[in-house]
Amino acid sequence: MNNEAMCPKCKSTSLSSTNKGYSLLTGFIGSGKVMVTCMNCGLKFDPKERRQLEQNYDLNKKGELSQDQKIKTISFIVVVIIAVIWYLTK
Repeated sequence: MNNEAMCPKCKSTSLSSTNKGYSLLTGFIGSGKVMVTCMNCGLKFDPKERRQLEQNYDLNKKGELSQDQKIKTISFIVVVIIAVIWYLTK
């Protein structure tokens, strides 16, 4: 298992980390959380979620959908079906 810090999307090791600060919208919720930005492709990610992101991007290279993409696709289909049923029952 490789522990070298790298972007899960483009595998670049040119990364920058920042601490998330105070926001007017969310206040202190999530403040102090470390976020990493890839200087090559611009991807922003939580370093704790790097392994999961890496797996998702590796699956995408094989032509498979990531879990997040599957959920979004199914959600979209459900919304379309509900809209059609609502339209037909008017």
